[in-house]
Amino acid sequence: LVELVEAVVEAGTVRRYRCRCGCPVCICSKERVWDDDDGTDVTLDGVVERLEGTLWAGGSLDGVAATLRARGDAATRLLDSWAG
Repeated sequence: LVELVEAVVEAGTVRRYRCRCGCPVCICSKERVWDDDDGTDVTLDGVVERLEGTLWAGGSLDGVAATLRARGDAATRLLDSWAG
């Protein structure tokens, strides 16, 4: 997850693919694993939306995307937000 956040903060959008878990909404892999997987364009907003819907059980991460965009070291900022 940290690597993904760093990549989207740097590039804006990255293409990710399903891993071998087979989950239809998986974006774990940087490379195509399944022949029928065209990949998903992932943005920072998209990652934050996924986190709000899963890890935070519908909670809110207001401001996390803006903070990660505005400051360096995205991984540290994300981990700090989880800790506090």
